Amino acid sequence: MVKYMERVEGEETIFQNGTAGILFTNKRIRKYYRTGRKPSFRTILIDEIDSIDLKYSSSIRAIISAILFAVISYSLFVQPYQYTNDLAFLSAAACLISIVYYFKTREYTCTIRAGKSEINFPKKVADEEDLIDAINKVEVAKIGLSNN
Repeated sequence: MVKYMERVEGEETIFQNGTAGILFTNKRIRKYYRTGRKPSFRTILIDEIDSIDLKYSSSIRAIISAILFAVISYSLFVQPYQYTNDLAFLSAAACLISIVYYFKTREYTCTIRAGKSEINFPKKVADEEDLIDAINKVEVAKIGLSNN
């Protein structure tokens, strides 16, 4: 998919991953998407980049629901009423499922922001050293463009 981008004079590839549809050059970053049969993409020019984040992203809802189910489970265990133990076990099971879901959906991602536009992709598409090297080259290219 990446092969469709025409290069401008002096544009050099910094990082490319055809599987993920990511292309970093010294002038722009492009992410290809597939929506149905039509290919689409998002491009961010290097001089418009506000920030690049390389961090874990996870479902905050999953951890909040796990805490909520844990509180409910505890409060049901301490109640002396009939059937509360069954509900407490169900709530404890929902708590465990939420915790497992939290860790299963946790992902190391790279996010590139420019104004309201952003490009996201999982870090697993590249070796960590290659990705950090590409980010460093993008930052150097942005600093070089800012100084001109």
